[in-house]
Amino acid sequence: IKVPVLTKANEDVINLSKKSLQENIINFEKKKFAVILPFRLDNFDYDSIQKSTPVLKNDKLLNISLDVLFGVELAINSYSELGIDVEMDLFDSALNKEEIDKILSENNFENYDFVLGPLTNNLFNYFVSATSDLNLKIVKPLSKKQNIDKNIVNTIPNDSILFNKI
Repeated sequence: IKVPVLTKANEDVINLSKKSLQENIINFEKKKFAVILPFRLDNFDYDSIQKSTPVLKNDKLLNISLDVLFGVELAINSYSELGIDVEMDLFDSALNKEEIDKILSENNFENYDFVLGPLTNNLFNYFVSATSDLNLKIVKPLSKKQNIDKNIVNTIPNDSILFNKI
């Protein structure tokens, strides 16, 4: 099975018959990407640990966002060990479209190799439609719903692919 690689030209292909994804790396140029997650930093009272602790303990979406961010940082470290420079910009979607509009207006997304997120389907679809004129790869995290748009990278394979591979 061959799967497209995250490149602007989309010319490279991953051969899944190789033992590891690392063996498929053919482009060692610097990578720049953005991560858009719903941290909702406005919910924190930075002057009070007592008020912020319940938010950290009870906000499931924040915990998922932190887990995703941790995984991204592990991946960046792995790429760095392979000699690939990686630049990441991190954005807080704050779970609202106005924040997505602000992020889009203040940043040139043509300069990114890809974007991870937004996390929620609602904001993900909004971001995809707002950037449809760009040739931008957008990684859809944590969703089994498959998109067939050529710019969207689905992270969870559909059940038939998973079943056949296992």
